[in-house]
Amino acid sequence: MNELGLFLDSVPFSQIIIFILGVLSVITILDKHVPIPVISKYLRDSEERRLERILKSYFEGDEYKKFKENVVLDTVNETLNAYFNNSYKVKEQERLELRQLFRRLNITNGDIEKLRVEIEAILKLPFQTEAEQVEVIEEVCKCSNVIVDQTDEKAKLYKEVDYYLNFVDVMNVDLVADRISVIVANRVKNTFRNLSDSFILVPVDGNYLLGYKVASILGLPFIMMRSSPRVLENQYWDGDIRNKKNAIMVHDVGVTSNRLVDSANLLVAYSSAAVNKIFMLVDRMDENGKGALKNNGLAYEAVLVISSDKELLELKENVK
Repeated sequence: MNELGLFLDSVPFSQIIIFILGVLSVITILDKHVPIPVISKYLRDSEERRLERILKSYFEGDEYKKFKENVVLDTVNETLNAYFNNSYKVKEQERLELRQLFRRLNITNGDIEKLRVEIEAILKLPFQTEAEQVEVIEEVCKCSNVIVDQTDEKAKLYKEVDYYLNFVDVMNVDLVADRISVIVANRVKNTFRNLSDSFILVPVDGNYLLGYKVASILGLPFIMMRSSPRVLENQYWDGDIRNKKNAIMVHDVGVTSNRLVDSANLLVAYSSAAVNKIFMLVDRMDENGKGALKNNGLAYEAVLVISSDKELLELKENVK
């Protein structure tokens, strides 16, 4: 070991870096032309999991069990984005591989075309003004599986509304999630001139990906509230506040506001921080929900306001 240390000390740092890069390049080339089982399996499994997550956002069924059948794709997420977005160029071989995969998953060309049209409709919309942002979120609401019909579900858990807005799954589609998150992040920046003492907070059982992406765009710490502590008895959140005082709550759809109020109160009770404002994608709250926020001193703004199930259904039926 001493001899190795003396040897490394005698070699210039730049040559060590060049050597490491050379080794990595050789491994990459070998894996491409003469696959190394361990590396190939890791890359394949990683890409499969990523694609599986995206597809599961839109399509249902037990056919996903077939997903583990040795599907090999290069840069699957970019290829999938390319498949749904005409601004990308897709290699014909990649397109064929995707189609073969979709067939195994029992996904039809009609399903894919519908999803592509939905995503392109969102990406074509401008999103700088508040009116434009409203139109973007309306378009997201029209996407497959975002509006969930619970009218016939006797065992439904969310009893406050018959039509549930599911913004969790759609956040797994990068192209859509990025657009939604930028809209929220821009609203935060327009509200607060100085974010140096701020962090992003997601309420209990809230939309983790939305909060995480908004925090990443703004370069802020991020926490998610918990109904019970996990590590420390007085820490009702996952993440690090870093001694910051200004909490900015990010939420997808407000209905009763109970979780928002409870999360804000937990933060105040167990830290020196407080929620300054709540930013939500859709406001579906009745007067009781709005009153609860007001009574607890919680200011909020929403991109889109939907006052009833009827209004939501009218939006869904008004598909371009």
